[in-house]
Amino acid sequence: IGSRPAVDWLTDPALDTTDGLRCDAYCAAAPGIYAAGDVARWDHPAHGRPLRFEHRMNATEQGMAAARNLLAELAADGLTGTEDGTPAQERRPFAPVPYFWSDQYDLKIQAYGLTAGADRVETLIRDRAGRRILALYGREGRAVGVLAAGLPPRQIRALRAVVADPLPWEEARERIAAATAAG
Repeated sequence: IGSRPAVDWLTDPALDTTDGLRCDAYCAAAPGIYAAGDVARWDHPAHGRPLRFEHRMNATEQGMAAARNLLAELAADGLTGTEDGTPAQERRPFAPVPYFWSDQYDLKIQAYGLTAGADRVETLIRDRAGRRILALYGREGRAVGVLAAGLPPRQIRALRAVVADPLPWEEARERIAAATAAG
């Protein structure tokens, strides 16, 4: 499962190509060199470590962020500019909430945040008859991921906010309880 990033063609020894092309929080591997998608392993600001995602949504969002940040870098260096004299955008860190889903017949499984590398997992909903489950994943006392199946879309969307900026474990549990209380 998974893939091996195609980075063999990158021959510059200054570039770190361990498990993809290592980038900073702005998707830059070096001045003027940006990466996006399955090949990019970048410093995620909210999780404090380099991450690499093999998902089409990440490739799309990260591609837009890398392009925006490259253009901002070029503008700051005076290599590009706006024709009307308005200031160029500043670079912004790429900090998405990791997400994936899988449809298994009539059951949708969805995850937000990080589930790999958790040092704590707690099942908060386990309803066999209703075919619903929700698990909270934590690392170092903070909630970093949720995995759910069979929950209504409104409840699933509320889970994203719990792990967008990793909350303390108990606060995350309370927010999840409030979001899922209506059934």
